Amino acid sequence: MASLGIFTGVNVGGLKALLVCKKSELLSYYEPWHRKRENFIISEAIALKPGKSWAFVGFAYESANHDFERKETSLGVLHADRVSFAVPKVSPEVHTWLYNYVDEPLIAVLIDKNDTAVVIGSSNFPLRMKVRGGTGKKFSDNNQYLIDLIGEKPYMDQFYLMSEVVPPGTPTRKVFDSGYDYGYLRTWL
Repeated sequence: MASLGIFTGVNVGGLKALLVCKKSELLSYYEPWHRKRENFIISEAIALKPGKSWAFVGFAYESANHDFERKETSLGVLHADRVSFAVPKVSPEVHTWLYNYVDEPLIAVLIDKNDTAVVIGSSNFPLRMKVRGGTGKKFSDNNQYLIDLIGEKPYMDQFYLMSEVVPPGTPTRKVFDSGYDYGYLRTWL
């Protein structure tokens, strides 16, 4: 068995990008364990139906994170995921987008600040969106939506080569602007 060495590289917390699609927008059945993979790295693209695109979610700066946990249950081992993020300013534009997605089974591409891409959600184990938020009481309170993407699956997260998950030139649509500069994603979007 190989040993795990001491990590000496860069390790930055948080997410820098989130792309979402509805399960109904997938071109075909998608389950990670049906993909060609090696050491939890999958190198095949996730194809969307013609005319469909990944929704690029503009979350508030440093508000997004991905938590995961291995849980023993009566059904066996499950791997739980929670992606939490904030979207600033309650508005009709954001409200409309969120409520078109809130009852839909979802797939998400997460890119962390170390440029590691993970896809969570699948045909059989999609994510669900939970939304809360408000205007706050005081002038200094945040006026925002607080969003969670939640799911459970019987397998560990699979990592992806970003150029394969969302190949350059793949259509994406920015669903709302948080005011944060996502210029580093221009090579992907």
